[in-house]
Amino acid sequence: MKILKREDITPNVVRSLDLDNQRKLLLIRAFFQNWLLKPFQEFAGVKGSTIYSGFQNGTMIYLYYVLQK
Repeated sequence: MKILKREDITPNVVRSLDLDNQRKLLLIRAFFQNWLLKPFQEFAGVKGSTIYSGFQNGTMIYLYYVLQK
């Protein structure tokens, strides 16, 4: 495989998570019992989650690749 393009899109991912945060929280609260809230919030990457914090502080990055066979 040949890498045609590699781009760090972390800032875009953080912005997307920010914009969708409230909707995700409302859905999670509506469909899951209290003891399941935290795992689903982590999975969804809402504000305060490990994944959100990692993207926010730069310890995690989200990369976009275009590959050619």
